[in-house]
Amino acid sequence: MPCLASLKHPVKCYGILLEDCSWWCGVLVAVSTPGARVGKRGRRIVIRANGEEREVPVDRIDALLVTTNVTVSYGAVKLLSEALVPVFYARGWRPMAVLMPFVGHGSVLVRREQIRAYMDWRGEHLAKAFAWAATENKAALLLALAKSRGGEVAEGLREAAFRIRELGSRIRSEEGAPDSLRARLMGLEGEAASIYYSTLALVLPEELGFKGRTRRPPRDVVNAALSLGYSLLNLRVSIALAVCGLEPYAGFLHSDRSGKPSLTLDLAEEFRQPIVDRAVITLAVRRQLTPEDYDSGLLSEKAKKLLLQALQERLTTETKAGKRKSSYEQEVFRQARRLARFLLGKDREYKPFTYRW
Repeated sequence: MPCLASLKHPVKCYGILLEDCSWWCGVLVAVSTPGARVGKRGRRIVIRANGEEREVPVDRIDALLVTTNVTVSYGAVKLLSEALVPVFYARGWRPMAVLMPFVGHGSVLVRREQIRAYMDWRGEHLAKAFAWAATENKAALLLALAKSRGGEVAEGLREAAFRIRELGSRIRSEEGAPDSLRARLMGLEGEAASIYYSTLALVLPEELGFKGRTRRPPRDVVNAALSLGYSLLNLRVSIALAVCGLEPYAGFLHSDRSGKPSLTLDLAEEFRQPIVDRAVITLAVRRQLTPEDYDSGLLSEKAKKLLLQALQERLTTETKAGKRKSSYEQEVFRQARRLARFLLGKDREYKPFTYRW
């Protein structure tokens, strides 16, 4: 099965399957209507919901995403499997399960090396790479925000970026056994995150009430938008990892815990700032997010729609990666592929994604 980063065709969303999938590259068919039925007709996948019907040629589908109570027929699963199309299940846009075509499981070699790597030099290399990228991208965004501001705000942003980069330097010099190293790296990255989020308050409207990162539940509209954005990004990253033959639940930086997609969280660290944070900050600064868009940890429908549109814009924005330009959505899949190549010994090192504003 090819990695989706290599696909060139545009996003396709099919009527009842909707706006929520509009920010994916390739052809992702997302079914989010309760009671919908997915079947087949010849070489086409047929989706029926609310009296409507849509047909999609199976050869044009890269993945099927189910986000609610939907019936997928045996015939549809058989056709999708023969076409090497994975089926993803999510709850509230959080990854829950993936059905991979059995005939495409040549990826066992990648997963075997992924598990082995945790205990050798590759595990240390990857843990440090993910942690360093997380700090570097936070510092880069703060410096970018400082360029368009002056006075004490700009100085505060630059000072925070400097402190975060100092922590990044410490991350690169850390060594040790896998578990103890992971704990120290997470501690340094957590310290950098605390500095970063508290500093973001300098550029956000005071009426939004943002003082720093809060979760479970988020305590203001900005945190609610960040949480939803990170969940959508995690789903995106999980798809990239699974399609490239990697196990989303076996990471190198984040701790292993039942039901926790550790590798998804690892790779997502490289893209939180350029994709999600930039989108949320833009909405907040333009006052398109308001205190009224927040209720008991949740965003209003209006705010959700604005956020999805902003994420789509960020994902299709071109960025310079090495000597070439590509969109952020393409870079997510390229990084998953680079990770697989590194684990298989095809590349001598793994270079995390970092960006320059």
